[in-house]
Amino acid sequence: MSDPRKRVLFMDDQTTTEYVVKEAIRALEEAGFEVEAIPLMAWTRDAFYQRYFHVFVLDIDMSLAVDDEEGDGTDVGRFFKTLDADARVIYFSARGGLSAWFAAANHHVYGYLDKRDEGVIQALVELVRRAAAEPPLSIAPAPGLPRPPRRALLAMAGPCTKPAELLAAELARGLGEGGEVVTVAGLAAAAERLEQEPDGFVAALVACDRFSTRPSAAEQVRRIAGHGGRPHALFACQGDHSYGPAPFLVIVNAHPFRLLDLLDRQLGERIAEGVQRAVACYGRPEVLPADPAGQARLQLGFSAETARELGGEPWPEDEAESWAAGESWLATEAGAGAAPVGSVPGRGEESAEEQETAESGGTCGAGGEGKTR
Repeated sequence: MSDPRKRVLFMDDQTTTEYVVKEAIRALEEAGFEVEAIPLMAWTRDAFYQRYFHVFVLDIDMSLAVDDEEGDGTDVGRFFKTLDADARVIYFSARGGLSAWFAAANHHVYGYLDKRDEGVIQALVELVRRAAAEPPLSIAPAPGLPRPPRRALLAMAGPCTKPAELLAAELARGLGEGGEVVTVAGLAAAAERLEQEPDGFVAALVACDRFSTRPSAAEQVRRIAGHGGRPHALFACQGDHSYGPAPFLVIVNAHPFRLLDLLDRQLGERIAEGVQRAVACYGRPEVLPADPAGQARLQLGFSAETARELGGEPWPEDEAESWAAGESWLATEAGAGAAPVGSVPGRGEESAEEQETAESGGTCGAGGEGKTR
């Protein structure tokens, strides 16, 4: 019988040298997880296709590694989330900056822990355990889901460089003709209003320059964000690096629909787009647009090396786009073993015995393509 332990992919460029990383891996193994430590982003992407992992723990700053991949751990995390909306991605890093904090929220990662925090190793073990145990994510609308209401809630949670009138106008623009914006003051008032009016709002925008890290404030943030997309919660604060990571991670770990920068010159467009997406995704999670090349490899289950053997450079952009349209010559070359579009065999699927010991179910990727977990 196969090993029923849950698998964790752990990407860090210091898996054998940094004390906290080595201790984190050891703690996860002692907690019963099978951990595969990988020091390169390129190898990490390849591993996605080769084995089934229940949780991905990713460092952000991978600059110490000699790697063919550009970018950082957030690029890898987004790559995983575009190919599998249910990928449980956790960032475990001490070097993330503003772009990483905003990306973590907007890519819908499962969690973000700062390596420098006291008790972070135990916190990681608990977060991984929770992520591995949660049932599969479903992006299908729940039976009986009502139509999205044309209402949005604006919560002014503290001092804010943008006036409420401006933010309300952008919310109204996103709602379209006939939309209504209700304004309240404070986190507690917003949480209570949402609980008093189930399905009363399609989106809630919570704005202040800097969110408090007090436990009571963090609890209110979780209450606002915890309605399963009915409504979706958008948070807006100043993208000021001097605040440090803590105020941002309060929001990231509450799993918002959007985290927006009040200093962004395109803030109005971001708010309107967020509301429009909240309408489209009412009552269900957002699925990120898939990376065409990665989607092609996932569909056929080929490694990069195999792809080169079949036809030169793997997944050129035009080939990846044609695959998304169901026209790929690679499906013909691969023969009967190739999976048809919309019937993804999975990325390193579990065996039948492993599936009996893990939660089974389905998610949909970009374009409505499903994958069994």
